[in-house]
Amino acid sequence: MQRSWRGNLIAAFAAQGAALGVSLLTSLVVPRLLGDVEAFAYWQLFVFYSNYVSLAQLGLVDGLYLRLGGRGLEGLEAGRLHGQYRLYLAFQLLAGLLLAGWQAFQPDAGRRFVWFAAAAYLVLYNASRFLGYLFLAAGHTRVFSASSLLDRGVMLGCVCLLLAGQVRDWRLFVLAVPLAMGVSLVWLGYRSRFLLAAAPQPGAARACLTDIRRGLPVTAATLAGALVTGAGKLTADAGWGLEAFGQVSFALSLAAVLLAFLNQAGLVLFPALRRIDAPARRAALYARLRRGLALALLAAYGLVLPASALVRLWLPAYAQSAAWFVQLAPLCLFDGKMQLLYSTFLKALHRQKALLWLNLLAAGISVGGCLLAEWSGRLGGIVAAVVAASAVRAMLAEWYLHRRCGLPGGGWLAVELAGTAVFYLLGRLGVWAAAGVWTALYLAGVGILWTRRRKRDGSDRMQ
Repeated sequence: MQRSWRGNLIAAFAAQGAALGVSLLTSLVVPRLLGDVEAFAYWQLFVFYSNYVSLAQLGLVDGLYLRLGGRGLEGLEAGRLHGQYRLYLAFQLLAGLLLAGWQAFQPDAGRRFVWFAAAAYLVLYNASRFLGYLFLAAGHTRVFSASSLLDRGVMLGCVCLLLAGQVRDWRLFVLAVPLAMGVSLVWLGYRSRFLLAAAPQPGAARACLTDIRRGLPVTAATLAGALVTGAGKLTADAGWGLEAFGQVSFALSLAAVLLAFLNQAGLVLFPALRRIDAPARRAALYARLRRGLALALLAAYGLVLPASALVRLWLPAYAQSAAWFVQLAPLCLFDGKMQLLYSTFLKALHRQKALLWLNLLAAGISVGGCLLAEWSGRLGGIVAAVVAASAVRAMLAEWYLHRRCGLPGGGWLAVELAGTAVFYLLGRLGVWAAAGVWTALYLAGVGILWTRRRKRDGSDRMQ
């Protein structure tokens, strides 16, 4: 079993690593290709709306994932699931039509197009998510990862075609997203033919309600978590206009690429955790992941400053976004831990309500801070509010897991906070000087930790 989940995790990291590269490339190429900041802002508006289409799932997919996590495909009731899927699809079509109808009389033609595309994406994404999560819950991570990689690959292909044709119409870039998701859905439908060919069993509506009750707190927590950064985008759009929204969204999108990668890894980790019954083994796994994440995410600080400098050279119109990206670096650290570690363990330990309250608190802090930034007329205050909300949530989640769930504590949080403070102080130096000093400090710290661990291991062997 241990080899199985490690193999799944490696497969997920490989696929999501490739998807990460595609997402990063798309994030950097699309604004360069579109040129106009307003055109890119419409593209980002679609990306923003698409983050909330899972609201139409009503918790059903998360409920299925929680109920079936850790089972194999042989443990799935194909007839029952087929009945649920048919009801679910009918509701997604209705939700998409209602969303499109609601925005049919939107006076801004660009925003109206964005909403119509988001309605189409809602149906395709949610239909795909149902099937993908079944494979993920059953431990068939390669199928889920392949669907994600296929989606990103088609998206990259569309971008390359538009680039080769020197197309500058942002609407075509928006349409490429639901098209790519449609291809991924066809792939998942083919792999799910054993389920779709089964005769639907009665009682699907009752089963859907049961899964909705189970999964709704997780879906609500996810959407509340998305509101931490979403509040910043909404405030920028409402208070400063579409171009400011584009600048803020671009800075947040650079951080979101890494966070999406860690979120997918957390989805793979969850079924493995459900198979671990011994608290001691679960605690040992948590300790290893906690240490590894701290070291990996602190190392990423050394890449942020050079990356921001390269973004300025590649996209001069987004120099302000590059500066905000540096200030958002701690978001990758704190939200990265939340996505991969804290949220996954809270769900595995059936603490969904605690996860919901943590995300609601973080959303409240972010909304309050963003409103204060708008009132004071400081657009940069939005970035500070998002980072503060993320940090508070991560610290409270760690405290909760350590105190309430019996998972091991440690001094890593103090190391991370000190490292973040040093990173901000180094930002006063030049970009390359700050990156060099940070790298030297990081390597020195890792060397000290490695030396202390070798001494402790040697002492344990002597005893």
